[in-house]
Amino acid sequence: VIPFVRYVNSTLTALIRRNSISEAHELYSKLVAIGFDGDNVTTHVLMRASLREGKPEKALELFSRAIEKGVEPDALLYSIAVQACCKTLNLAMAFGLLREMKGKKVCVPSQETYTSVIVASVKEGTMEEAISLKDEMVSDGIPMNVIVATSLIKGHCKNNDLGSALDMFHKMEAEGPSPNRVTFSVLIEWFSKNGDMEKAVEFYKKMEELGVTPSVFDA
Repeated sequence: VIPFVRYVNSTLTALIRRNSISEAHELYSKLVAIGFDGDNVTTHVLMRASLREGKPEKALELFSRAIEKGVEPDALLYSIAVQACCKTLNLAMAFGLLREMKGKKVCVPSQETYTSVIVASVKEGTMEEAISLKDEMVSDGIPMNVIVATSLIKGHCKNNDLGSALDMFHKMEAEGPSPNRVTFSVLIEWFSKNGDMEKAVEFYKKMEELGVTPSVFDA
């Protein structure tokens, strides 16, 4: 006999897969009303569905409810909550959850979790925090990915610190990750804006040399 919670989780997953997310939430609400709490998987499924719907606030409500019910968050639950915080630009809560995760040896933040907070920090213009967190991620043995590197380059460019943007690009060339079309697009755009067309053309040629396909915008 399949335990009831597993049956519910399977039903919720099936509803969400066919894009009936509101039906999944409605079913869960009815079950909660009769005393059903679910488990971590129940919360994972519904939080991810909320993010997919573009409702990070709903995801955080589900996370808070799980905590209130005494659920011990696992690494995945923390990760989804951190992503939801970043989508609402609630960086204080995102950093708080990240620190809470690191305080629990069984909940090691993933590259995806670090990336979410770093990208959100850059968007908010808090470059010092973004760089510090990138260094922390690397010291934890998690390599910097192209999303983080490109985000930091863009942040430096927005601060008119093209020297630091170039340093990050050269670091990518020397140590990885390999720059992609977005990386080159950011550099071409900002060097063009600053009137350094020679450097912009240099990046365009380098992009072609590396076999990176430019977008129509780049061309």
